[in-house]
Amino acid sequence: MWTSTTMSIGEALVVSAMGITIVFALLVILAVSLIIFAKVFNVASGTKQPEAAGVAPAFDAGVYARIIAVVCEEMKADPKDIVIKSIKKID
Repeated sequence: MWTSTTMSIGEALVVSAMGITIVFALLVILAVSLIIFAKVFNVASGTKQPEAAGVAPAFDAGVYARIIAVVCEEMKADPKDIVIKSIKKID
């Protein structure tokens, strides 16, 4: 395919496309294999992954602080002036 020391634009695009395709294909294979291994090891160890029961998880102080920081930034308000009464996850 290459008989000279330089590549044309078409050849460069083909090589780039092949490289990107290989990288993404391997990333998909890696992600799928990680999911499979996680399920296999969870079954082997006898533990179950918690399933969503429709109840919102309890938020820790870090999540609460980040939400207040974002709200204060958007409203350009002081954190002392903001009172969050409830936090609900929106799907």
